[in-house]
Amino acid sequence: MVFFESEAEQRGNMEDFEITQKMCREELSQADIKAICGARGFSLSEAGIPEILENFIMSDIGLEKAFAGLGRKEIIALHLMKYLNKPMDVSVLRGLAVGPDKYGTFNQRFTPTFKYVRQKIVRRGLMAFCDHKTSYERMTKLERLRFVFPSAFHSHLPGPFVSPVKIKDGGESNERLIREKLYEILTPVSEKDLHIDSLNLHDGRLQIGRSEFTTDLFMKHRLRDWAASFSPSLEGTGWGDAVSPLSALNHAFSLLEPDEWIEPDELNLFLNVFCSNWEGAGVGMAEICERGWEKGILLRCKSRGQYLYRPFRAHLEIDLNFESYLDKASADYVRLNLETVSVKSLERISEMAFFKANDGVLQITPDPVRMGRNLEMTRKDPILSWLIKKSNIFAQVFQTLEKRWGKQIVHDNLLIAQVKQVGLKAALEKSFPDGRMMFLPDDFIAFPKDLLGPVESMVVRNGFAVKTIEHRPDKGAESL
Repeated sequence: MVFFESEAEQRGNMEDFEITQKMCREELSQADIKAICGARGFSLSEAGIPEILENFIMSDIGLEKAFAGLGRKEIIALHLMKYLNKPMDVSVLRGLAVGPDKYGTFNQRFTPTFKYVRQKIVRRGLMAFCDHKTSYERMTKLERLRFVFPSAFHSHLPGPFVSPVKIKDGGESNERLIREKLYEILTPVSEKDLHIDSLNLHDGRLQIGRSEFTTDLFMKHRLRDWAASFSPSLEGTGWGDAVSPLSALNHAFSLLEPDEWIEPDELNLFLNVFCSNWEGAGVGMAEICERGWEKGILLRCKSRGQYLYRPFRAHLEIDLNFESYLDKASADYVRLNLETVSVKSLERISEMAFFKANDGVLQITPDPVRMGRNLEMTRKDPILSWLIKKSNIFAQVFQTLEKRWGKQIVHDNLLIAQVKQVGLKAALEKSFPDGRMMFLPDDFIAFPKDLLGPVESMVVRNGFAVKTIEHRPDKGAESL
C-alpha cells in the first residue's frame, strides 16, 4: 500500500480510445453529440460525425472549458474514476444519484445514476461508456455498460475541494504515539506474544511481525489502527462500494498540496461520493480527523477557532540532519536515537545494517551482504555517506565491498547446466520447486552438487542424455 501519494498506476490510452470509439458509434444520440460539441467547443460541422468525434473527444481541446462547467460532486466522481483507473459499471457512481428502492433491481436502482452521469458528465465530453457484451444473457444492458474517465484527461482534472486553506504553519503533531511504537524495538518479545504489527529484532534484522520493516507496512498498520477505532471500521466497505472510507480519506489527503489544510466538513461530500453505502455515515468528520491526529497520522492547526488537518509527512521522508539521530558512540557500533529518527530513515538504515538492543540503546553495525546487493545504489546513499565518514567500522566494510566489486566469485559445490529443450526445463522446474535450483538466462540452470543424482535421473527418464565437462583448475571455473 502507498500512503499519501496522489498518482495511481496508469493504463494505456488504447482501452480508453476503444470505449470512446464504441460510445460514439453505437451509444450516442444526435442530442448527445450536439451537447458534447457545445461543452468542448468543437465545431458541429467538423465533429458531428461519430467517426470524427471520437478523435476530438480524446484530444485536449476544450477540456478546461468542460471541467469548468462541472459541479463539485461531478468533479469528485471523476476523482473516484481516476483513483479506480479501470472500466467500471454504473453502480460505482451511485453517490451522484440512485433510485429510492435500495432493494429494487439493478435497473430500478441505477437508471437514475446513468441518466445523471450521461447528462452531467458524458455530455460534457469527459467520460466514455460502452456495452461490455457478455455471454451471460440474463444481464441487462445497463448492467453491461462500462464507464471510463480517460487517463489522458487526468492531469487536467481540477482539485476536489472548494477552498483548501493555505497556511505555512508546520502544525501540531501527535508524534508521541509514533515514538512509543518505535520504542517496541528495544523490548524483546516472545513468539507467543508477537503480533502482526509488533516491531522486533530477529537475527539482527528489523521486522514488523515476521515481515521485513518498511515504511509502507508501518503506515499500513497505523492506518488500520485508525480505522479500527470506529465501529464499524473505516476499513470496511458498504454493500457494492468499491472503496473503503479509509482508502477514500487517505486518497483525499493525498490530493492536498504541502501547504494546504482542509476543514473536516469539506471531506463529507468526498466520502459520500467515494463510498456512499458506508454504514458509519453517522460518525462526524471532525471526530474522524481528530482521531487521525491522535493516531499520529494527521497534523492539525487552528484557524478561526476551528481545527484544520493535513497528512503528517515528515516521518515519511529521509531526515538529512543525521547528527540528530545517529551518534558514533563507540568504535564498534553507531547509536541510533529512536526519539528523533524518522520512519523512512529507519527503513533505509535497516537496508544496510544489523540492529542490536543493548540496555535501552539501539546499536547498528554494517550488514555487508545487504550493502553489497546493490552497491551502485548504496554508494549514492546520503545516510551511508555520513556513516562512512563518521564510523570506522562502516568505512572498513564499505572499502572491502569496493575492492571486491566487479570480481568474479566462483561458488563451491555449485553445478551449472545448459538445458535447451523447453519441455525438459519445465519438468525440472516442476520437480524442484523448493528454490534449490535456479533458472538463469540463456537456458542455464544452477544447483548444488547434492542434486546431481536426482537431476541426472530425471533427464534420463525424459529420454535425454547427460553430457559433462570436467572441472579444469587452470581455467578457474567449473561447469556441468
